[in-house]
Amino acid sequence: MAITKSQTTRWSANVKVEAQEQSIAASVANLAWQAEAVGAKTIKIIGVGTPTIATYVPGDGLTYEALTDNEVDLNLSVFKEFSFSVNELEQAQSTPDYVPAALTKAGRALALEADKDLFLNYTNASIPAGNKIGSVGSSVSIVEANVLRTVATMAQKLRENHVPRDEAWLVVPPWFMTKLQQAAQSVLQENTEVFEFGVVYKYAGLNIVESTELAAVGTDSDEYQIMAFSQRAIAHAATIQKIESLMNPEDFGELVRGLYAFGSEVVYPAEVVVLSAEEGTES
Repeated sequence: MAITKSQTTRWSANVKVEAQEQSIAASVANLAWQAEAVGAKTIKIIGVGTPTIATYVPGDGLTYEALTDNEVDLNLSVFKEFSFSVNELEQAQSTPDYVPAALTKAGRALALEADKDLFLNYTNASIPAGNKIGSVGSSVSIVEANVLRTVATMAQKLRENHVPRDEAWLVVPPWFMTKLQQAAQSVLQENTEVFEFGVVYKYAGLNIVESTELAAVGTDSDEYQIMAFSQRAIAHAATIQKIESLMNPEDFGELVRGLYAFGSEVVYPAEVVVLSAEEGTES
């Protein structure tokens, strides 16, 4: 047999590394429950309520309240697969072996799918109305003249909900990043740390990266749902469920297939800001 179990194990690790390193979701979301994702369908995230702060009056004694808890389900309910055939003769005549390259590309494609799922959390009903700027059908037209003010407003809303500076992310589509760079040439800071998925910029206390996977909705699919959020606000978990190779029963060669499961959920909705925006035309 040309492909052994050890090779399959190694391939699984390679795909996982590619899917994690190329994923924006894996770098900007809360991965506290990632270790529990293996073999899991749902991860129960248990939180505790905030104790009431009261004015203390000496001699009046204390009133003790019972702590409350809450529960959020992180469902690994999104499944993506890849499957391809490898002809034995073509593989023998190819240098180098193209199966590892195909698996690397599969890992990168899976990363984009995980990112897309993360950015769909703009629909979460628990995000406060005050944290939403514009809406689908009434989006904000972004041009160079207002892009800095808009970003600063998003940062302000996060700070008003006690998110410290430099502990939040803003993910924008490429056209938004271009307007931001053109408007803020003298103030936009390029972080010295470059993640696998690209350069991180800083402005208004936000770490800013770009993604092609932000939700584009509306009649012409041109209203982008841009999200700013704290590092802990959105839980994300992903796991390679299986990668295996089989002998092709109908030809000489093998069949290679893989299954990837992931999911995300807002756990701190007050620490998420959503901007409905469309690309404006510069005058």
